[in-house]
Amino acid sequence: MTITDRYRFASVCAGLRFRRAGFTLIELLVAISIIAVLIAILLPALGKARDSGEAAVCLSNQRQTTTAVLAYAVEHQDALPGAGNLSSGPPSGPNSQASWFFSLEDYVDTDISDIARCPEDQSERWETQDHANGLKRVVSYASNFYLAGVLTGFENYRSLRLLRNPSKTNFMSELAESGSYATSDHIHAELWLTNPPQRAAEQVELDQHNGISHWSYLDGHAAPAPLDEVYRIGPDSTFGNIDWIANRFNPKVAR
Repeated sequence: MTITDRYRFASVCAGLRFRRAGFTLIELLVAISIIAVLIAILLPALGKARDSGEAAVCLSNQRQTTTAVLAYAVEHQDALPGAGNLSSGPPSGPNSQASWFFSLEDYVDTDISDIARCPEDQSERWETQDHANGLKRVVSYASNFYLAGVLTGFENYRSLRLLRNPSKTNFMSELAESGSYATSDHIHAELWLTNPPQRAAEQVELDQHNGISHWSYLDGHAAPAPLDEVYRIGPDSTFGNIDWIANRFNPKVAR
């Protein structure tokens, strides 16, 4: 074999080694397709894991807040914290400091703002003021006005000691992200009697967590549930005689 032939043979071998070390276009496309399929399979699972984690944080926020409510009651002769007007800056109204948000500041182990927002809460009112009242959103959660407000006939129920069924009596719900309640700190379940699904949806974010919402109670626990598990009127009810299947807001009939 001449020197020229040897050179050509060495060049061919080197080329073969180079080609064996790389990928062909078809191999590369197959690899990309496999990666795309794996991503498509994994993304929903990762999304569900993220949603589950955020829901767990939300429940933890509500449990911590309700524990603070109970601690507050111990130091205030069983009285429950009230409701008020909130803003993202200094208090905006004469009753701002009456809000549970301010009342509970000394009863949590962290800054209360750290547990005031659900991770899934995407309300635009965190950043922009409500043109109707000039307020921004401060909390994702709302107290029950039956217990935190001043309703005629319910004055005594602002005392934890007088509640007939604390484990079925709601104190915290998840505020609607839009509408007139988006910048509130409480809800008015006493207004839900006519058309409960619509009235409740105006005040509460009912499907925040995969079609359900979170609610916390005055025995200290918080739990996920659809609306009809926490507020439901029996089919044979009349305005003068309500057959409650569930009402976890009105302390007189809490069940």
